[in-house]
Amino acid sequence: MKKNIIFIVFTFLSVVAFSQTTFRIGGSFPTGKFGDSKYYDGHELSLFAGEKNYGGAGFGAMLGLQHKFAINNVNGLGVIISADVIWNPLSKDVREFYEDEVDDDDDFTLPHYFNVPLMLGLNYEHSLSSSIAIYGEGALGLNLGFITGLSFEESSAEATVKFDVSTTFAYRLGAGFVFNDKYSIGLSFYNLGTSKVKYEAEFSENGKSSREKDDLGKLTRSVLALNFGC
Repeated sequence: MKKNIIFIVFTFLSVVAFSQTTFRIGGSFPTGKFGDSKYYDGHELSLFAGEKNYGGAGFGAMLGLQHKFAINNVNGLGVIISADVIWNPLSKDVREFYEDEVDDDDDFTLPHYFNVPLMLGLNYEHSLSSSIAIYGEGALGLNLGFITGLSFEESSAEATVKFDVSTTFAYRLGAGFVFNDKYSIGLSFYNLGTSKVKYEAEFSENGKSSREKDDLGKLTRSVLALNFGC
C-alpha cells in the first residue's frame, strides 16, 4: 500500500511542472431566462410573482479561487480546479413590482440567488509577449443553487417561504488576458444547470396557520461573469 502511494505521488510530480492559485472577483450578469421577467399587465413579473421559468435576476457579483496545475512537456496547458460564489439579487424592475404591491407599513424580505459551482477542467495559456498572454479554459462540475427566504408581514398576517438547495450539472467556458504571469482579466460563461424550485411555505392570518410544500417549476441558471484575478 505504501509503495502504491509513493508511486502515485511521484507520477503526479513528474506530470505537474508547477502549480498556481488565483483569487478572482468580478461582476455577474444573468443571461437567458434567469435574467428575464415576464411582462404582463403593465408589471414585471418574475418566477416569484407567478410566472414559471423566469428568474428575474439582476446584476450581481462573484468571487472565487482557482488552482492550476501546469502539465510537464505541454507548454501552456494546465489542469484547473475552481470554486466560486456567485450572487444575484432580483432585478430592479422585479423589486419595484413587489414594493408597489405592499403597503409602506408592511415588512417584507425578497430572495437572493447564490450559486456555488465546483469545477474541474483545462486551461491553455499562450504568450503574446514577455508580459502579456491570452488564455482559454473550460471546466465541468456541480453547482449548488441557493435561494434565500421570502417573507411578508403585516398587522394581521404573515408568510415565510424557504427554498430547497438544488444540485445540478454545470459547465464554464472562459477566455481573457494574463499580465506579468500574475494579474488577469477575463470573461466566463457559466451554465449552472436546470432544476425545480422547491419550497416550503408557512402562512398565518388572524391566528390561523397553514403550511404547504410544492415547486414553482424548473429554472435554468446562467450568468456571464467579468472577473479580475491575482
